Amino acid sequence: QGEITIALLVDGPADVRPGDRVIPVDVQPYDKDFLPKAPNTIPEHAAVLAVADAGLSAGPRSVVALTVGQADGIVNGTVFSTWRPGQTVPDDARHANRLRAATDQVELPDEFSGRVMVFRTFDRVSYALVMDGIRPVMIGDTLKSPDATQ
Repeated sequence: QGEITIALLVDGPADVRPGDRVIPVDVQPYDKDFLPKAPNTIPEHAAVLAVADAGLSAGPRSVVALTVGQADGIVNGTVFSTWRPGQTVPDDARHANRLRAATDQVELPDEFSGRVMVFRTFDRVSYALVMDGIRPVMIGDTLKSPDATQ
């Protein structure tokens, strides 16, 4: 069971709930220095997995979890651009002067949302800092090369 003790929470009780457990800190130290770099390869499943503080979206200086980690060749300092997947919508422009068939659809391109830099990696997951963006980074955004244009 382990040793029972009492802890005093000074700030931030929103992140702690009854039943939460306290565990020892991981002995793996954080890198004090690393340089931003593009990933060598990007797995097809690379995406934003979660946003810190249980939010749905993140802005600059927020932390996000990614679906890639050391097993995918990701290291601290890896930079990705985040992209909102393009949606499939009715093709209204094609049929402006006549009725649109139910099957007439057009797929919109992915939309750039921001850039993130990995600061902590695990085997299959990593944490990244949102560096900049033009819209909120959201759960499900896909990861691409930092200099991707589409």
